[in-house]
Amino acid sequence: MLYSDNQLIGPNSFFFGVFRSKRGLLSLDGEKLKQEVFEAEKILAAWFSSTIFLALYLYNRREISGDYGRIKIGDMANFPCIDPSLVSGHNRQCIITEFEAIMRGDLPTIYDQLKTKKLQKLDKAILKAIGIKDFAMLLDNMYADLRHELDITEIIEEEIP
Repeated sequence: MLYSDNQLIGPNSFFFGVFRSKRGLLSLDGEKLKQEVFEAEKILAAWFSSTIFLALYLYNRREISGDYGRIKIGDMANFPCIDPSLVSGHNRQCIITEFEAIMRGDLPTIYDQLKTKKLQKLDKAILKAIGIKDFAMLLDNMYADLRHELDITEIIEEEIP
């Protein structure tokens, strides 16, 4: 998961971010403001943990030094990202509820997540929040395409001597 209530030290290959609203930059006083910031952080973590982001990652990845699947920091700046401040109250709560449910459970491998559609409720909540209404076929096709892409990547890796 890309969200933790605990302070963590990031190893060399991971990046950590903290969300602060414009109001939060001025002051973190008050429980309401703190709650707003924590909710925004969870929405961002949900986005980066979603199958939607995985699809963007696989689509935009590049080969660097023979490793196909790397992303440069500059690449991340061009990725679309959900803006937590634009997510309405109901959609905000749906995303947070689904994300917290995932945080409490065991998460299988990415391939098994796609096969079992483990993140489907989270993906639906995110798609609703960004205004995509007819998403059933979109998700089914995305899961199938991602499984296929992972299969191809696995075959390519096996063929490399």
